[in-house]
Amino acid sequence: MDKKDFYQDWQASEPEDWEWTLAEEEPVPDKGMGCWGKILIIVLILGFVALSFPEWRLLFSDQLELLSDTQHLNEDEIVQKARPAVVSIESKIWEGPLINTRQGTGFNISPQGKIVTNKHVLEEAEQIKVSFEDGRVFYPKEFVIFENVDMAYIKLNSSDLPFIEVDEERKPKKGDMVTIIGNPLGLRQVSQRGHVGGYHWTSGNKVPVFDIDVPANPGNSGSPVLNSQAQAVGIVFASGKVEIKGQMEDRALAIPLREVLNQAE
Repeated sequence: MDKKDFYQDWQASEPEDWEWTLAEEEPVPDKGMGCWGKILIIVLILGFVALSFPEWRLLFSDQLELLSDTQHLNEDEIVQKARPAVVSIESKIWEGPLINTRQGTGFNISPQGKIVTNKHVLEEAEQIKVSFEDGRVFYPKEFVIFENVDMAYIKLNSSDLPFIEVDEERKPKKGDMVTIIGNPLGLRQVSQRGHVGGYHWTSGNKVPVFDIDVPANPGNSGSPVLNSQAQAVGIVFASGKVEIKGQMEDRALAIPLREVLNQAE
């Protein structure tokens, strides 16, 4: 497939250059967006060291809202099927006398242990802790960083681990219902449900990413995006602001898995 066909297949705006910086820049018209018009994505990386809010009331308010959302989905078939394979990730970096700890999410796609997460969660990590819902904990030494996209995976060399299947046949399309499970704001196994918006280009990713009409928070980095069959179709990596009918909305941004994982094989 040549570059022109690749762009048309994704229904995203053709970039002037692979490397885009969209923060506070002029919105770029998206040919596949139709009436949605222009978009402005202000990317906020969700891997973080620690939460430091001047107003703790805002944090508690966000937590309560997330807990309310996830309570409605606790008995959902998609959530129950996928949740055991969603993990919490802590990575530590020694910076002189200080220890920098990042917290994020990941999900397992193999019984032997292949945890997919974001590159910015693992970069320069000297110690990694992976915790499953059932209480199993791993301290892996081996992980792989993707060069051209904000993704990475961790090898566990285990067996009989819960895992999520990846949909290798179909990429997410506008309007698809999807479910996100992650560990935002210090919470565990929080579920959210929304719909796929459009595809956009962002700096640091050489594939178009898609937005979902739910907010993403610190700790959501690496959360799986699940289709109606509880298969993984994407991975959350950031939060963005998208202009919808003249209003700016906070939306989760996700990387589609199909092409990225095929390239990694």
